[in-house]
Amino acid sequence: MLMSTLSTPQQQTRPAKPARWLWIIGTWMERSRQRHALRELDARLLDDVGISDAERRQEIAKPFWR
Repeated sequence: MLMSTLSTPQQQTRPAKPARWLWIIGTWMERSRQRHALRELDARLLDDVGISDAERRQEIAKPFWR
């Protein structure tokens, strides 16, 4: 049986489908909306959901793509 292997695989880049881009943009918008809402929570509500103020600051400091 003849077997062939490549030592370095070729990576091909191809444009993403429009539906994928729409999903990505929607995800970014949702993250931004949630982080804005998190920014507005007072200490009582943060305690209610189990998030410290330090955790909130860390989360809202993230860029929308992360």
